[in-house]
Amino acid sequence: MSMKQFNEELLSTDWRRNRPQKFGFRMTDQKTIHKHQRLLPPELVKGKTILDIGSYISQTGDWCLNHGATKYTGVEIIKEFADRGIELMEKYHPGENWNIITASLEDYFKQHKEKYDIIFCWGVSFSQIDHAWFIKNLCDRADHIALNWRHPKVMWNENQHEISDELWKKLEYEIPYQEWQEDEMTQTAGKNASVYCASVHTSLKAVQLLMRMNGFTSNTDSYEFFKKVMPEDIGMFRDKNRPGFFVLEGTRDKAAARPNLFNEMYNKPEVWNEKWIDWS
Repeated sequence: MSMKQFNEELLSTDWRRNRPQKFGFRMTDQKTIHKHQRLLPPELVKGKTILDIGSYISQTGDWCLNHGATKYTGVEIIKEFADRGIELMEKYHPGENWNIITASLEDYFKQHKEKYDIIFCWGVSFSQIDHAWFIKNLCDRADHIALNWRHPKVMWNENQHEISDELWKKLEYEIPYQEWQEDEMTQTAGKNASVYCASVHTSLKAVQLLMRMNGFTSNTDSYEFFKKVMPEDIGMFRDKNRPGFFVLEGTRDKAAARPNLFNEMYNKPEVWNEKWIDWS
């Protein structure tokens, strides 16, 4: 029997297809299929345990169990979304190893320490304020992470024309930085609805740095893929009405070049001495 991609109802009832672009992704069936085929291919998820952060209506659970995952856990703060996910999973995956938890990430990370093979995190990170805390909690719970993020760019909205192409590319790929906003971003909060909320956006390079701090290496291969197949959403745009997102995949790597943090260096004399600067 050939594996299904999705049970059709999990695509047809995606309310995000009605979302105006200025409020984030306007999802389509093809976009949903693209992101799962690329980030959670069948050969990756087969036999694996999956943690879905911001599980929405559990499309990812449907995909992963259809392709041989041994366990799926979804975490979703919006009860309306979680209840719909439970309803759909009970309908299409009765008796299979899945669980959907209605909780904030703060409560979930505090109460659940279980490890997974893969964490999938799409459409969540930009509503979290402490990204160092957020990345650490992801890295503590899996060996492979796939996530998307929103580029920080509101600070450039009024003077984009003054930024050279060379600097714009460095802002996109090479410079670690972060911006805070108040009531600038919207987060999907209900059926056909969003809310304005405070948010923090961390650049691609800074997210990679945070992942290295936790023993992960990451790459932008999937970012380049999605820039081609979702050009209206993925990328850093010179248009203040287009948010712009990036995608990263990270893998635990003992050889990851961890940055030198002051408190950690103090307890490692060989590193401390190497970085010591004598003013005299």
